[in-house]
Amino acid sequence: MNWLVIVTLVVGQGITTMSPPHLDNPRIIRHIVQPFEGAEGFGHLPSVQTMPPDTQWQVVDRKDLFLLMWPGERIIFDIDSTGLTLTDYPDTGLTTNALQAIDIAPDWLRPLLADNMHRLTPEFQDIYAQMIINPTDDRYRDEIAFVVAALSPEILMDSVFDPQLVEVNAEYIYRNADSLDYVELVEDTTGEDYFTTARYRYIDANGDTAYTTIPYWIYYYYIVHPELSDEMPRMDGYVYNRFWRDYLFYHADSGYPRLADVMRGVKTLWVVSDTPVNLPRFRPFDSTSYALDIVGNWVGYNIPTTATGDRPIQPNVIIHEHNGNCGELQDALVAGARAALIPITSHFTLAEDHVFTAFYFDGNWYPYQVGWYGGPTSINAPGIAMDDDYGGGKHISSVLDWRSDGYTTTMTHIYSDVCSLHVQVVDWRNKPVPGARVLLYTEGWYGGYSVSSWLFTDQNGIANFEIGELRNFYIHVNSPIGDYPEDPNTIVQIIENSQTGAQYYVTVTIPNFTPSPWADTTSSDETAYMVEITTDGGIGVEHGYVRCRRNAGDTGFYHTYGNLIDEDQIRLDYYVMDSSNFDEYQMGHRFTAASMAEDIPITEQAYLTMPEGRWKLLISNEDGMTTTKYTWAHIVLYRLLPSVEEDEPIAAQKLPRLDVALSNSSVKLTAFAPDEGYRLNILDITGRVINTLRLNRGNNVTTLPVNGFSSGVYFARLVNASDNSQVTKKFMIVR
Repeated sequence: MNWLVIVTLVVGQGITTMSPPHLDNPRIIRHIVQPFEGAEGFGHLPSVQTMPPDTQWQVVDRKDLFLLMWPGERIIFDIDSTGLTLTDYPDTGLTTNALQAIDIAPDWLRPLLADNMHRLTPEFQDIYAQMIINPTDDRYRDEIAFVVAALSPEILMDSVFDPQLVEVNAEYIYRNADSLDYVELVEDTTGEDYFTTARYRYIDANGDTAYTTIPYWIYYYYIVHPELSDEMPRMDGYVYNRFWRDYLFYHADSGYPRLADVMRGVKTLWVVSDTPVNLPRFRPFDSTSYALDIVGNWVGYNIPTTATGDRPIQPNVIIHEHNGNCGELQDALVAGARAALIPITSHFTLAEDHVFTAFYFDGNWYPYQVGWYGGPTSINAPGIAMDDDYGGGKHISSVLDWRSDGYTTTMTHIYSDVCSLHVQVVDWRNKPVPGARVLLYTEGWYGGYSVSSWLFTDQNGIANFEIGELRNFYIHVNSPIGDYPEDPNTIVQIIENSQTGAQYYVTVTIPNFTPSPWADTTSSDETAYMVEITTDGGIGVEHGYVRCRRNAGDTGFYHTYGNLIDEDQIRLDYYVMDSSNFDEYQMGHRFTAASMAEDIPITEQAYLTMPEGRWKLLISNEDGMTTTKYTWAHIVLYRLLPSVEEDEPIAAQKLPRLDVALSNSSVKLTAFAPDEGYRLNILDITGRVINTLRLNRGNNVTTLPVNGFSSGVYFARLVNASDNSQVTKKFMIVR
C-alpha cells in the first residue's frame, strides 16, 4: 500500500475537497515532544571547503556558464594541465518554440516557465509556446505565460483539459475589468521584467476614498490562476461549454442574479472596518455598497439551500444547481470574487470539517464567508472558523491555505491562538530530505483521526506549521526515499495538549539515503591545482503534489506544482575525483574524492584542491530530488607555481581577495589586488552600481560610513578589468 495512490473522501457535511485518508483505527506510536526554548542541534550543518593558504597561483583556465540543474541532475568537467573541459551538461529538454517563449516571457517568470515546460512533451511545449509567442492580444502575454508556468503539467496535458482555456482565461480577465469601476489593471511594461497588477478604490477607516495596488504575485496567483483548489479547470460540455470566469459573470438562470449586472456601478472594493461585519441574507443589491458585499450577496442568492445530490466541485455546476454546504459556498465565492478581480484564497479546517475563504487587502488576508441557506456575508470575522477564541465551540487544530496551484501553508493565526511546530526530515546520514510531505493528524470532528494539514519540506528538510492550542498532534511522512512510519496506517504522536506560544521541534529520520554522491576524502600533502567556484545569484523551483479531480465523481489524480525559492535556500555539492573513483560513482558506489564541498550555499565560494594528474569535477544536484536550481557559475582552475624566495615580488601571482566587515558606524572593505587594473564596485539589490573605487596593487582598505546607505542588501564586487573576473561579497545594512 502506498499513500501516493490511496485517497478517500473526508466524511462530513461541509467539505467536498479530496484529502489524504481519514484513519478510524490507526496504529499510534507515542513520540511526544514538549515545548522548549530554541532548537540546539536542530538542522544539518553543511561541510565547507575553506580556501587554501594564500600562496602562488596562476590561472590555467576559466569557464563561465549558466548552471541549469533539473532535480537529480549533474554537470561534469575534465581537469588536466591544459584546463577545464565540459563533458556532461543536462539536456534542456526544451523545443525551439519553448525556448523562444521563455525568452519573451517576463524575466521573473522564466525559471518557473522553463521548469514547467521541461515537464511537458514536445507537442504540448509547442502548443503553449505559440500562445505566448502569438497571443490574440499582446496584453495577454504575461497572463498566458504565468498560467503555462503555474498550472501543473499533468493538467496541461490531460485529455479533459482544453489548451484554449489558457487564453480564454486571460481574455475574460481584461473583458471583466472593463466593466468594473472599483478596479483597474495596471501594466508595467518597462524592460524584460514586465508584469500586470490591479489597483483598487476603497473607503478607509476615516471615511475617505483611497487606493491600493496589490503586489504582482498576488495578482497572478490569486486572480489570474484558473484553478480554485482541487478541481480541474474546464470549459467543455460538463460545465456548459464555458469557462467559469465567463459563465459566472455573464450567465444567470431565470430568477437568479447575474454577477455582471449586480457589479455594475459598484465604486469601491471595501469600506475598511477593524471590527467584524455580518451582512444579512437576501439583502437588496445596492450599487452604492462595496464589491465584497455584492459578491457575497450574489453567492447567497444563487445557493439558497443546503447540499443535495452529487456535491459538485465545478463552479459552473454549483451555481447552476443552486445548492451547497460550506464546500460549494467556498468554491462559488472564490470563483465569483476572481471573476470580479478580487484576490482571494481558500482556507480549510479539515479535521473540523469546515472551509471558508480569505481576501487580500493592503498586505494582509481577511476572513470572508457566505453562510448556509443563502446566509449572511461575513467580512473580517475570524469567528467563521468557529474557534473558541472567537466565540465558537471548537479548538481548531490548524487552518490550511491552499494556493490555487496546490502549494500549501498554514494561516491558523488569523483564526485562533497558535503555537509553532517545526518538523525536519533527514536521512540516515543526517542529510536533509527536501520535498517530503508531512501529514499532520489530530482527532477528527466525527471520530477517528483526520488530516489537519500537510506541508512539504524545504531545502533544509524542514516544514513549519502554525497549529492551534489544546490539541494532540500526530504525523506521518511520505518522502522520495521512503516513509515514516513505513506502515501507511501508522501515525506518530508528537504533541499532547498543545500550548499557546510554544515552539515544538521534531526530527524524523527516514531509514534510507538521499541519492547524493557518497564520498570520502583522502588527504594529500601534494597540491598542484585548485578549482574556485563562485556562483552569481540564483533561483530555484521546489516541487510538491496535490490531488486534482475532473468532476465530483472522479477519484482524481496527483498533480505537481512548482514554487519559486530564492538563492538563500539553494545548495550544491562539488567533488573532484580520479577516473577509477568516477567509475565507482557512476555505479552508485561509495567513492573517494581528492577534494569535496557538500551542501554549499550558492552565496558562498567553494575551493577544491588536487595533486598533479587528470581529474573529474562533479557539480551535483542529485540530492535535489524535487528541486530545480538555476545560477551563473564562474569556475577558475589555478595551478600552484613553484615556491619563490620571500623577497621576490609574488603579489602579482596571488589570488584576489575581498572581505567586508560591518560595524554600527561603518562598512570596512579590505581588498587585495594582485596587480593594477582592479576596481571595487558597490551595487544595490537591483544590481545598480552606486559606487566605484579604484584600487592600487596590493592591499587596499576603504571605510565607508553606514549613514551613506539605506537599509537593504548590497554587494561589494572586486573586478579585474583585463578579463572581467570577479569576487563578490554580499552585506546587509539595517538602520
